[in-house]
Amino acid sequence: MPDKTIQQEAFAKIIDSCLNLQPSEQLVVLYDESSSRYIGVLSMLTIERNIQTTFLFIPDAIQRHICNRLYTHPDETWLPMPIEEALSLADGVLNLVSGGTETLPFRKSILRVTRSNNCRFAHIPGISTEIIELVSRSPFETILEHAELVAWALGGATNATLVTKDSRGNIFRLAMNLEGWKNEPLMSPGLLFPGSWGNLPPGETFCCPEPSEVSGEVCISGSVPGYVIEKGKEVVLTFESGRMVSFDSESNSPAREFFGRAKKKYEQEGDPDWNLFAELGVGLNPAIPALTGNSLYDEKVAGTVHVAIGENTYFGHNNRSGLHADLAILEPTLSIGDRVIVQDGELRTDEMLAYRNSWTAPRRPIPETSRLRVREADIVEVDGQAYRRLCKASRVGQVRMASNEVGRDLLEVTRALSEMENASVGGVKETISFGAAKRLSELLDILQYFECIEVRA
Repeated sequence: MPDKTIQQEAFAKIIDSCLNLQPSEQLVVLYDESSSRYIGVLSMLTIERNIQTTFLFIPDAIQRHICNRLYTHPDETWLPMPIEEALSLADGVLNLVSGGTETLPFRKSILRVTRSNNCRFAHIPGISTEIIELVSRSPFETILEHAELVAWALGGATNATLVTKDSRGNIFRLAMNLEGWKNEPLMSPGLLFPGSWGNLPPGETFCCPEPSEVSGEVCISGSVPGYVIEKGKEVVLTFESGRMVSFDSESNSPAREFFGRAKKKYEQEGDPDWNLFAELGVGLNPAIPALTGNSLYDEKVAGTVHVAIGENTYFGHNNRSGLHADLAILEPTLSIGDRVIVQDGELRTDEMLAYRNSWTAPRRPIPETSRLRVREADIVEVDGQAYRRLCKASRVGQVRMASNEVGRDLLEVTRALSEMENASVGGVKETISFGAAKRLSELLDILQYFECIEVRA
């Protein structure tokens, strides 16, 4: 059990920074036998801050019972009504139940409960000494900066190539179609925006490419759930139209055995999409020192890239499966279009920033008579600047759309569009300032690039 001071530091960080809870706000804490030893410190911190807290103990046996009901009646809700009611009214939720795969359906059902637009939901399944110490060390602000930068890169990309190597130097390539801002990325920086949920410890940005357009080979050299991969024990996965069709290694290894067991289990259960490509992500947390075999850590190690197979409906996509397996890769190279964002395991933040500062949106001229409609839900104002709001699957984030001066003009244009019915380019020009009108074509290009306006003839 971690030192009491470290517990206090970690839970204070979760309450004050991650959940950003204010005095008199409502917090709901879900816990079970695995996390009850931490409740004493947590309760004292909430009392000191005058946060109105409800602690709900949900025994592991009850979680498993609910899972059994969900397996037999997947379209029905089996959460007890008091739990649903508490979650629906909360300003913040802290989920500390165990992280076993057997109770994954229970945790997913919690996330599906309708919550207020202000609610911040921190998800820490399987909380442990290591997780508490890691949260206390994690540089949340730096992770947020890098998460936003990688989200900007992923969101603007159509094509991505992941290059991996095995211990003998063999090279493997996996090609993906990211679909640009039509398929918005998801951020997990640890600092939660209103209406959002996220895992702790923090540290990844990811997206879910269209499976049918994922093909090639990838060498899994870091870890699979439950195992850290030794040199010479890597597993090479082959994908055809998004489906993993083979998993090969030079020798028998626990990692290869993981895929063998998964194939047998999920094929016997009639789960056709267990081997479907589900996710591409970049790890961003420099406080995680090494791989552990625990996906909650490994997918967030700075400089790693991970792919996943199986379930991704709780990220707002369409793969339904009983399996979600994150597979970490060491020393990868990830290219977005013609730009490398991870080079041999190093996140290239300086190069991304330099490119971003010189970036201009592709030209997409709009006829003067075309009608424009702004997607107001996709734009948020932050300190007088326009940001692209990310909101897929209640994973709220935000990405800066332009430099300060241009960002102010973007806000002016979006406000004008939102106040006009059947807005036209000419009509917008007449209602905005001279400076914004001079660069209106540039501003409309940016809004189209970020998929924030609809253009109709």
